[in-house]
Amino acid sequence: MASCTFFALFVYFPQHYAEAQWKEPWVSGNVNLMDFKSAAQFTQAQQALKTAIHNQQEAGNPIPRLLLADLFDMMGKTLAAQFFYEDTVRIIESDWLSQKVMASLSSHAYAQLALIYYKQNKPKASLQALQKVEDEHQTTENPTLLEALQDTLEHPERPEFHLALAREFKHALMLDLAQRELERATKLGGSPALALETALFQNLEMPKYPGNLTPLARYYLQAGNILSHTDNHQEAKHFYLKALQECPRFEWTYNALASTHHALGELATARQYAQTALRINPAFYYPHLLLGDIALEQERYQEAVRHFTQGRQIMSQLPEDIRLRQWINVENQLAFAYEQLMQAHKANNHYLAALNAAQQSEQDFESEYLYAQAGLKRLKVQL
Repeated sequence: MASCTFFALFVYFPQHYAEAQWKEPWVSGNVNLMDFKSAAQFTQAQQALKTAIHNQQEAGNPIPRLLLADLFDMMGKTLAAQFFYEDTVRIIESDWLSQKVMASLSSHAYAQLALIYYKQNKPKASLQALQKVEDEHQTTENPTLLEALQDTLEHPERPEFHLALAREFKHALMLDLAQRELERATKLGGSPALALETALFQNLEMPKYPGNLTPLARYYLQAGNILSHTDNHQEAKHFYLKALQECPRFEWTYNALASTHHALGELATARQYAQTALRINPAFYYPHLLLGDIALEQERYQEAVRHFTQGRQIMSQLPEDIRLRQWINVENQLAFAYEQLMQAHKANNHYLAALNAAQQSEQDFESEYLYAQAGLKRLKVQL
């Protein structure tokens, strides 16, 4: 991933960017990690990039155009982003050498164009763009998004593909598109089980007020998530707080801040943010699990049982493949809490549930299995 430092240098010193860029694979993190603090800085970066584009020496260089397209895309300016993505691929495809050297850049542009065309209800154009994304250059942050998009484009009458695409759009914080896919899946119907799964996704996995997420807040959340996944929690917290200022009624931001403060060992603050997330959306099960973890760490075992039980009850309505790892962890956590409360039989039942689920799954749950096994061995003395 190209560094945040590189992009900052590029914004203010465009002439220095080219040599550094050739040494890095292209990913949209080039822009997503820029430390924007306000909408005005988006405009500042936009002007710097436009200046680079109008420089005669840069006339045939696609990189500033691609950066500008990503910038407009983050700002929610879809038509402007489309123009510069299209301009990027036009330049790259103008000669054979550019096509070979800049294949990763064109694949990124085509992937983004496929999403834009789909948003514009242009399925044929979207599929054509998607077919130009080379497999080894699928540089979206969520590669399965492109797979779900292709499935849906090739089989638009299949509600399960629309539901799968809704999940991926939700993961990418494209909530307007996620909502549209849910509506299409609902309209197509399918089996009663699929209809129920779609309804549960709407009620349990989507935010209560998805329209609250502005493009700027979406950028802050994405940047915070990238940093959080690399354990850079202090920097992540900075971006999440910016997202909170932009959209103060979006429960996912409160949950992200709760997780970040928890990772930093700031349990009281984490608890407050998680509780606020639940006040906004009581069906949001992640804060329950986090509050359970916090209560365990503070040796408030009865409170931990209450939160894990509530979170587990909500999770139980979701498909197994969506919640299995969390489900097994919750069973282990409940078992440990009951063990500390000297309720050996309840602890034993939850350890057995975790052990059996881990053992029967085709996924790798070795650490969860061993944790449950160790708990059962301890309980043999009490039972």
